[in-house]
Amino acid sequence: MSFLSVIIGGGVVGLPYSFYHTGIPLGIFFNVLFGLMTICSSVLLLKAKDLSGGLTGFQLMIIYFIVTGDILASFASEFTGTEENAVIYTSRAFYVFITNLYATVRSMKNQSTLEGTSAVAFAIFISMGIYVTLSIMGIYMFGSSIKHDLLDSIGNEKYTWATIVLCITFFCVLIFHIPFVFFFGRENFLIVIDEIDRRSISKSLDRQIYNINIYSNETLNEDESEEIKPAQNPTQLAIMNMKKKYQYGGTILIYILEIIGAMFIKDLGIIFSIGAAISGSATQFIIPGYFYVFSDYKFGTQLGRHNRKCLIFTGYLFMLIGILFFVSLMYGTLLNIIADSEEGVD
Repeated sequence: MSFLSVIIGGGVVGLPYSFYHTGIPLGIFFNVLFGLMTICSSVLLLKAKDLSGGLTGFQLMIIYFIVTGDILASFASEFTGTEENAVIYTSRAFYVFITNLYATVRSMKNQSTLEGTSAVAFAIFISMGIYVTLSIMGIYMFGSSIKHDLLDSIGNEKYTWATIVLCITFFCVLIFHIPFVFFFGRENFLIVIDEIDRRSISKSLDRQIYNINIYSNETLNEDESEEIKPAQNPTQLAIMNMKKKYQYGGTILIYILEIIGAMFIKDLGIIFSIGAAISGSATQFIIPGYFYVFSDYKFGTQLGRHNRKCLIFTGYLFMLIGILFFVSLMYGTLLNIIADSEEGVD
């Protein structure tokens, strides 16, 4: 799909236009060819994961490739006079797919190479069917008058059953473009739900602390060469074994919220402003203060608490500063939104 699109350009919305100029048989051939190549590349990546012991740090390297690619693309557009977006579609789609691959496999209960390959093959063939159907319908509806952007062609026509089907098909394409950050957000959201429901992580950590205390209090007659086996990841176990109604319901809920946000939020600066308000106040003030106060309450001894009064006061002070910091930033963001909306009305 990426290779076919860059023949003319335009990404997914330009596929019908690309099909028209390359020909339907050749367009289908390219889709099948590169779909199979994508499956093969996924197998290689999953095999590399198995050989490395399941390390997921490979995807971290992709960040540097993306950043470097964007910088080099901006330089290339400046020196060649071409549009920047015209030269990064193929590489960007490839790297985003890699990060989605590892994140998707990690969220599966059975993380074997066979299951991962089956999921990739299913997704590739479903996407291929949608892309080919969308392109052929666009060609037969608009013919030689089809535009670079399929949505522009639809907008110039009266809405009929055929154009409605095209819009629904294109909507299916859009909703399946899931960013890799969704998986991490979903995982964190499910962790919160499961912790409220079963306190799985808290109980697991309590057991680990208890086992460590028992091990440290063993007699000297025990074999000191015996190693403590590393505990399994309590977070991953909690997500995989949580109640299905919470797992599926939480996943669908956060995905629907993501789609609704994408439909109605026009200015991404609002998201960054809200995110900065939350992250700045939470990571710098609220979380450090709360963690210390809670840890002192649960694990601190009464004997030395009077010596820790200054730290306890600092913890509460940091929480108060964080809340005030968050409220002030959100208030400023709200004022900016109101000001921008008034300028739009004028």
